[in-house]
Amino acid sequence: TVLNQTPSAFKQLMRVACDSSLPLSLQKIIFGGEALDVASLKPWFERFGDQTP
Repeated sequence: TVLNQTPSAFKQLMRVACDSSLPLSLQKIIFGGEALDVASLKPWFERFGDQTP
């Protein structure tokens, strides 16, 4: 699955996904439409690492 979202919309998904124990079926995440603050992705990388979304 490929997800294409604005960073602000992704923050909402990130909160739910990082609190869940369920695996995600994402293969790629594409950000667009606004600037991405890479530091805001820290919880995502702590939960899922950098090898898969």
